[in-house]
Amino acid sequence: MSLCLYHDSLLADTELIYTHQANSVFGNPTIIQIQGSKVRMERNGGQLYLIYDHDTQTLLMVDPKTQTYVVNTLETLRSRTQYLATMQQQFTQQLKQQIEELPLPQRVIALKRLEQAEKMLKIPRPTITVEYEQRTDMILGKPCKIAHFKIRTQLLRTFCYAPHTVINTHDFEQLHALFDFMNQLSEEAAYIQEQPKITVNLSSLIFEASLVLSSHNMVQNTVEELAEIKVAPLDPQLFTIPSNYFELEPSSQQFPIPSLSLTPS
Repeated sequence: MSLCLYHDSLLADTELIYTHQANSVFGNPTIIQIQGSKVRMERNGGQLYLIYDHDTQTLLMVDPKTQTYVVNTLETLRSRTQYLATMQQQFTQQLKQQIEELPLPQRVIALKRLEQAEKMLKIPRPTITVEYEQRTDMILGKPCKIAHFKIRTQLLRTFCYAPHTVINTHDFEQLHALFDFMNQLSEEAAYIQEQPKITVNLSSLIFEASLVLSSHNMVQNTVEELAEIKVAPLDPQLFTIPSNYFELEPSSQQFPIPSLSLTPS
């Protein structure tokens, strides 16, 4: 057995369970499972889950209710987003042609509103600043640093984050890779659609190469907190698509960018 295979055989699987509170009421937890190069995230009691494979740079969105899944790669995202951008351009052109047929007073008003709408889409996102506290907190018996995210004076979110050694280094790297991939998808979509980039991803569980143990969304009054870390073998079937599921290739609908946010940012 090679040293690499021997090393991989020693790596235990990791499961992270985050509780979810909305207005102090507990909901379904978020479950993150890591095995080898794959990461599985389940929310809302399994109504939808994601499987990310770092080796193939592929993210699957799985819907058990309809027994379907969507394959997301940078290439498929570019194709779908480009299609949407083209459709939007065609729609805008048709709308302008219709506006030109309106009586002059109505035409002036409609063109002004359309121009305002187009400008709104290109307004840069507000700058998010980070403020650090000197004190630390304790979650699951692990000390974590505190960071506050603000837009001007408005407090958006508070993280409590701990060194990545809270979990297995290999598994942390896979989780880190997942959120990096998600950021790539978002940035690529924003670029193609000529929209402003997201300056800070407040939905990520990775912050400054550390693991976010707690995320408090001040705007929506929700709290996500790591409640349990399990290190034990996981069923490989969790990371595969059931044989009776079929791939869904959206063609004319809005293509949502896969989101791993525990709560909306």
